[in-house]
Amino acid sequence: MNRKTLFWIIFWWLLLIIIIIILIIKGSSSQNKQIIYKSDWKFHIWTVGDSSTKFNEFLSDFKLDNKSISNIEFEITNFDNFEDYNLALQSAFLQNKAPDIFVLNNNEKSIFENKVYALSDKKINIHNFRQNYKSIFIDDLITSNWEGKNKKEFLKWIPVWYETLWVFYNALYRFKRADFTNLSYLKPAIKKIKTTRDVIPLWIWNGSTVAYASDLIAQEFLLNKAKSIKDIKDSQIKDSFSDYFSYWDINWINWYNALFDEAKNSKENNIDLFIDKKVAAIIAYPRIIFKLQSAGFNKRLLYAAPYPHAYSWDGPSLANYNYFVINSDSKQKLIAIKLLQYLNSDLWAWKYLKKFPYYLPARRTLEDKLEEKNISNFYRNVTLWDFYSDEPLSSFDKWNKVLFDKNIIKILDNFSSYLSKFNIFQENLLCKIDKLNLINLEKKCE
Repeated sequence: MNRKTLFWIIFWWLLLIIIIIILIIKGSSSQNKQIIYKSDWKFHIWTVGDSSTKFNEFLSDFKLDNKSISNIEFEITNFDNFEDYNLALQSAFLQNKAPDIFVLNNNEKSIFENKVYALSDKKINIHNFRQNYKSIFIDDLITSNWEGKNKKEFLKWIPVWYETLWVFYNALYRFKRADFTNLSYLKPAIKKIKTTRDVIPLWIWNGSTVAYASDLIAQEFLLNKAKSIKDIKDSQIKDSFSDYFSYWDINWINWYNALFDEAKNSKENNIDLFIDKKVAAIIAYPRIIFKLQSAGFNKRLLYAAPYPHAYSWDGPSLANYNYFVINSDSKQKLIAIKLLQYLNSDLWAWKYLKKFPYYLPARRTLEDKLEEKNISNFYRNVTLWDFYSDEPLSSFDKWNKVLFDKNIIKILDNFSSYLSKFNIFQENLLCKIDKLNLINLEKKCE
């Protein structure tokens, strides 16, 4: 072999080695970009209605199990209500300061949905999502689009929990769980209590004194086969309000308007009256159990039952839940995806639910754990399993949760001509929705 040939052999071998080294360094650098995050970043999460302290406790465990992001500082902001939350979120997007992950509510078409980063099948297996979650989440949360002849599906967000309306009742007044099977069972129970006890059996009518009154009306809309405020018909509105009013009926001797002004002026609601033993039963979401506990409500007297439909077979129960979404403008999507992937697992979803024990799990695979799960260890008579049901769940599309909830309360507080008032509100709401969608911009909304 001559010197020239040897030179070129050595040259090409060296060149090959250099190329391999460059590729290795590049690959390592690329991999590090995916798993190592800058320590000076803050990752922002906004929630509604849940303790930021409890969320931070959950995230501390999450960081321990994910060493690659253990140096990330999570900043949790929790809002007490959706009105404050929506205003802040709008302002945050306008100022380019929106959180990396935020929540939306299932019972509205949110103006923020166009800011959601959808997850492809490569990020979260959509087939497995269908297997693991209840049908309401599949219907609500999976979207699709067409690319040529190929249909691609995306998961827009991750649910961890849901809640349904329950009855809480004081056993001192001889209510029984069976009394809340349906209205046929409830009527004689209410009449008996009122004729033998100086207490209001069930406080469920005047809006501003009834916690979650707007969701009670939404529940009645669903039972009358209306799923959206946009499409609801007058006959469904009449039937729904009539059914709702039938829980309060002079023939049941359940009249309580004498206390309405007193409660409204003192800014008390049915939960406060239940604590004061002025009311024997209320309808609310499970989270109120901690208010009862802090008020010292007797642990031996508290029992609960599912919300009584007019008939046992008449339709779906309203589900309420907030779901986590990734901000499409976030510069920290890798962290966000990692967090949602963990929440899409039995282990971490259950750890999250243990921090917020008043929720039912979105994942089917966690339902067996409910049987002995107390919301609060103080109230041993109330378990989540008592309120789990195989009956269908549904969302009701309020289009705008804040406006819907406010106006329903106004109508219930002064229910004369409720149909015309609801029609005016409906027209006004749809007019405002048009403006959000840049339609009929010059039309005046009342």
